Amino acid sequence: MTTILVDSESSTIMAETHGTLQLRKTRFELRFYPSLLFYDEINRIGVKVGELYANWQRDWPQIRFTDIDTSSSFLIAHNRIAGEMDAHESFQTFKSRVLKGKKAYTDRIPITDIHRVGVRFSWICPVSFPFDEFSHIIQEKFYSPQMELREILVPEFKDIGFVFDFKKKGYSFHLVFGPVGKEEIRQRIPPTQLIAGESKNFENPDVAIFYDIDCYTQE
Repeated sequence: MTTILVDSESSTIMAETHGTLQLRKTRFELRFYPSLLFYDEINRIGVKVGELYANWQRDWPQIRFTDIDTSSSFLIAHNRIAGEMDAHESFQTFKSRVLKGKKAYTDRIPITDIHRVGVRFSWICPVSFPFDEFSHIIQEKFYSPQMELREILVPEFKDIGFVFDFKKKGYSFHLVFGPVGKEEIRQRIPPTQLIAGESKNFENPDVAIFYDIDCYTQE
């Protein structure tokens, strides 16, 4: 899988070493100013959202729903709505469930003062190199400090990751990427915790490159 990189040589290396880019998790969150109406309407909203999710758990003042068939969850609270889904084949499936859950909420409680709304995606892409070698390749292509900085720090790190924050077309983006090992993948992308049943068990590669991007707007 070829990714967007800084030069043609990097693209060649990644094209030769990448496996298939795998979307592991998608998340949605809407934060807003709380309304006292929530405490009157929470059960009615919960009944409607419960039509989409097999199990629910109340932890006042919020209700969390999960569904083993879609490996997904949805949460309603006095000041936020949030949803996540593991390794879905279609973004439309995730989008549809989130929008239905949001509608169940806004049909009962108008949301006008939004603080933040965002969608976050987490991917991995298996590679064929051992971790130390792959980390070295990433550092060669993306980390080129001046000599003074190399002398203050070290010429090469054992592990490395990159964080970028930028804006485009009115949206803010927070991008994280870097090499990861098998154990770190599970730490960075934990499976959705289900109320009933076993969470989806992923067969993680020994080494991969990790991409995580959060796209959001915020007041």
